[in-house]
Amino acid sequence: MNSEEKINLLGFTILIADNSTVARSIFSTYIRRAKGKAITVTNGSDAISVLGSDKIDLLITDIDIPEVSGFDLVTAAKESRPAIPSIIITSAHIDEYINLAIEKDIGNILSKEINEPSFVRTCYNLITGKNIFGLGHYLPDTREISSIKVDSSNQIQSVIQKVNDFGAGNGLHAAQIPFLAVILDEILSNAVYHAYGHTVEKENRAVVSLAVDEQVEVCYGNNDTHIGISVTDYKGLLTKKKILSSFKNVIDQKKLIEESRKLNLDLIDHVSPSGMGLQMIRLMSNDYYFNIKRNSMTQVIALVNISEKAIVYHNSSIRINELA
Repeated sequence: MNSEEKINLLGFTILIADNSTVARSIFSTYIRRAKGKAITVTNGSDAISVLGSDKIDLLITDIDIPEVSGFDLVTAAKESRPAIPSIIITSAHIDEYINLAIEKDIGNILSKEINEPSFVRTCYNLITGKNIFGLGHYLPDTREISSIKVDSSNQIQSVIQKVNDFGAGNGLHAAQIPFLAVILDEILSNAVYHAYGHTVEKENRAVVSLAVDEQVEVCYGNNDTHIGISVTDYKGLLTKKKILSSFKNVIDQKKLIEESRKLNLDLIDHVSPSGMGLQMIRLMSNDYYFNIKRNSMTQVIALVNISEKAIVYHNSSIRINELA
């Protein structure tokens, strides 16, 4: 599939469990427009019945559905059909469910505000496991994609500047340039330092040079609506659990800080920045994907909307694709 081809869900059947008429209508419409088949139910018990009698390629469930909760429904589905992928959707604040996401091993929790292309892309990725890696798959009608090999931490700032210049030259609003820089700095620093075992050097702000087989690849490109970046390391040590745990750490730290302010406490010895980088990627990108092939490669993709003229903290959907 090249970057100009639109993905579709032809031949796939997707079960939607949601007691909201509006949500069922919206998401089933997205699926049908992508040439897929949607089956809708309003409660967890009916969903379990359908899973037992129909060929279902993907389960999509709201968190709060009658009779069987969304998380319990996913667990039940995995017990009867271990290979079935699942997505949890919600209009609630996703951070409230991060502990359950870790406990139930859920890597895709989407805000109901998700746009149609992102929704269809996530469904396609989970069902097929194909075309997950590669920036071009996330930039339909790509105008241009360039790549840079990084083998030293000394290159990080120059790469960021080059991508910033590319964004500015392709319509990215000036208010978005710092956003893009922060996102790329976090992704690239994690890849150069953490992926290859240089965490101590990062903490000490030391320069590291990577071995020949330890290079990091940065790709950047654009289409009519977005600037996209991807950063790939060839170690594949990042995991769904590590990402979710990083999110949890930042969420817990935020709560601790809020409590300290209320109680006038000094918590400087108890507050840690650990996990902040991954959380920033999650909050600051219009769309992002953590794509992992275990012990082989990790690719983080982030998209920034060209048209936005102000810094906006986006919905907190979680998108993690982890392949064995």
